[in-house]
Amino acid sequence: MNEAVIKPAVDNLSIEKVDLLTARVDCDEVFSFSKPKPNCNVKVGRGLVSFSVLEPGEGEEGNPKYVAYVYQCGLKFEPKEVDAEASDSDCTTLLIEARFSVIYVMKDDVNEDSLREFGRFNVPYHVWPYWREYAQSTLSRMGVEPVPIPVYRLRK
Repeated sequence: MNEAVIKPAVDNLSIEKVDLLTARVDCDEVFSFSKPKPNCNVKVGRGLVSFSVLEPGEGEEGNPKYVAYVYQCGLKFEPKEVDAEASDSDCTTLLIEARFSVIYVMKDDVNEDSLREFGRFNVPYHVWPYWREYAQSTLSRMGVEPVPIPVYRLRK
């Protein structure tokens, strides 16, 4: 993280809200177990999809600008092996994906590089608790024992 680049965004953005934008659950078949099998890998991924500055509309002069980010998270169960024998594995592929919309109020204008850096490092910090709750509750609703999803840590 480049602290000189991110500082203007940190100083000028205040979180307004986090909303679930889209969600997808996909499973090859009905799970016949409540706990992931030992031959399954559980992968958790995340990343910034996009961001944009929302200007006040006509007649709304004096209202603040907003920055809208879209951030995606995912969790996937898949067989550890990737060869032909893996297709006969008793590890069913399961995928949970969610996109979140995160809105920030912008006090003063911020350059695009600063907004991008903020999106890479600060936005996930705000999204992560919502993602963890969504993934865990979805697994529970599917009858699958929730798997540990680590707390958010900054990537260097």
